[in-house]
Amino acid sequence: MLDNKGFDLWSDRYDKSVQLSDGNNEYPFAGYKDVLNIIYNMVIKKKRRKSFPYNAYYNNKINFSYPL
Repeated sequence: MLDNKGFDLWSDRYDKSVQLSDGNNEYPFAGYKDVLNIIYNMVIKKKRRKSFPYNAYYNNKINFSYPL
């Protein structure tokens, strides 16, 4: 367990620790990028569903495509 000084030293290297641990698939950050991507995609999908163009297109109310 880190004391407050040890934590402060580690926090300066946090990003590098995450990158190394995730890249090597090691504890404690194995899969970190995967989790972030899952969360990001869930948020983006939810935002798109609330947008006017998304709702209008998928509910067949408005077609934004150009005629061929």
